[in-house]
Amino acid sequence: MNLYLLKYFVEKENIKYILYEGGYANAEYLNTYLDTGDEAIIEYLFYNSTNTLNYTMENYDLLKEIYEYNLILPKDKKLKFVGIDLETPSVAIKYINSLIPDSMPNNEIVQEFIYSIKMISKGNYLTESKKSIELLNQGEKDIKEYFSENFFSLSFALKNLSISDNQLSRENMLIDNFITLHEHLPKGKFFGQFGGAHTNLSILSESLASYLQNIYEPTKGKVISIEFDYVNSYTYVPNVPSLDINPTIYTATSPDFFLKDKSTALIKLNYENSIYNEKDIFLNPNNPQTAYFQYLIMFSDSSSATRWSLLQ
Repeated sequence: MNLYLLKYFVEKENIKYILYEGGYANAEYLNTYLDTGDEAIIEYLFYNSTNTLNYTMENYDLLKEIYEYNLILPKDKKLKFVGIDLETPSVAIKYINSLIPDSMPNNEIVQEFIYSIKMISKGNYLTESKKSIELLNQGEKDIKEYFSENFFSLSFALKNLSISDNQLSRENMLIDNFITLHEHLPKGKFFGQFGGAHTNLSILSESLASYLQNIYEPTKGKVISIEFDYVNSYTYVPNVPSLDINPTIYTATSPDFFLKDKSTALIKLNYENSIYNEKDIFLNPNNPQTAYFQYLIMFSDSSSATRWSLLQ
């Protein structure tokens, strides 16, 4: 469904960016994969995402299908991943170091900065990246000149790495990162698949989608949220013994919407004079469902995801 919706919105609404629930560095590596088709890149990313929600065969296959789809798009419609989430430390560290030019600078502050980012490791990235940022702030003019066109990516990934440790402030990070990248990138429309906690449009939710829909002026009133709902289905999470996680049946929040023949169905809620502009899906009054999301896609008898493996 993710691929289906992506293709639909590319063809009908000229989507340019895939908003990615992953770090900026991960997304930049995915963009290199889109350019080259080198599957070693996505294998590297998966090796570094063990036991996360990305670590599935379905996600791996999805990325390959996006690559194949991107191949046939004209040059002016080529897709780009935009990562706004927490960094994967090992991936971000490798990415930051890959941006260092081959020629060494003569400038002392630039030399010190390069030495500093080379000292960042998976064990010390929070403290060392902050030290590098201090040096970056001190010698920004010279460092910017040295890194040239790579300066934005370097500084963004470094700053994001320095705060990629706290799930409690994650929503604010998603919002801040989106705003920074939205203002930096050439203008274009975004499509992404995120968990429901990030896509609730209600102003009370304080989610990413809510902020973009209700507060951030460039996107205000321009966000569509589509809820996925399931019946008689297993959770997305694959069986991961080391995390003591097993796929379990998901209890649908809106069973009356499901078709008896178990077909996958799209339901529009924000049609003209819709009762859902006033009531929720359980018909409770004064609680408009369209304040949370405007469409439902209903799935029946869905299996859980499969752990990623190169052997499969």
